Amino acid sequence: MSEIVKQVKNARRAGVPLVAINTSDAGATVAGLCAGINGTAVKLEWDIVRGIRPHGKTSEDWWNANRGDYDPTVGNPLNLCGVGLKAPGGAVVLMHLAGRWIGDPTLVQGVWNLRDAFKADGRMLVMLGPSITLPAELSEDVVVFDEPLPSTQEIAKIILQQYANAGVEPDEEVVDQAIDALRGLSAFAAEQVTAMCLTREGVDLTGLWQRKRQHRISSVACSRTCRTKRPPA
Repeated sequence: MSEIVKQVKNARRAGVPLVAINTSDAGATVAGLCAGINGTAVKLEWDIVRGIRPHGKTSEDWWNANRGDYDPTVGNPLNLCGVGLKAPGGAVVLMHLAGRWIGDPTLVQGVWNLRDAFKADGRMLVMLGPSITLPAELSEDVVVFDEPLPSTQEIAKIILQQYANAGVEPDEEVVDQAIDALRGLSAFAAEQVTAMCLTREGVDLTGLWQRKRQHRISSVACSRTCRTKRPPA
């Protein structure tokens, strides 16, 4: 169980209703949380394009019984708050790209409205994104976690899995150098970069460093160009 899953589970046991997680790989974070949280709890993953996706039979049964003829949350994060208010005690609602929507005053109010209701019966809203800046109105109500990047052991596991997938025998010295090259990348990025640089002779270390530099440059450029101003309150 990862450290972030342990932290969220501890917060859930303490009755924390609103959580934000700064993560570079929200998909992996959601998978870990859904695997680590009590299997009987309703778990609803949401993104603005696909709407709500329930995790597990209990969640599917609840959502099928309550969604109606269509999913009202597709394209509408505010309606996710409405669904959350109807969810049973102990439910966990996971919101992707929360940093993109949380500056909207209507959503700020919608999230704030969840606080006391969720606190009363153990529900939790988990907001996910690479860098979530909370508005002042929520700063005292949301517990923020920063998910660490993969450890040395986790990076090694990723590299060795790519070797196994390709049927190539790993060289310990090359693997150690590859680990150094991949530090600072998310698990998904490390996996992709390794896969692209793996040859029949093993990992191309020069290519690995080049791919990492390209990835980091692209990430920095995106973080600068993708920033949006909050709408005025």
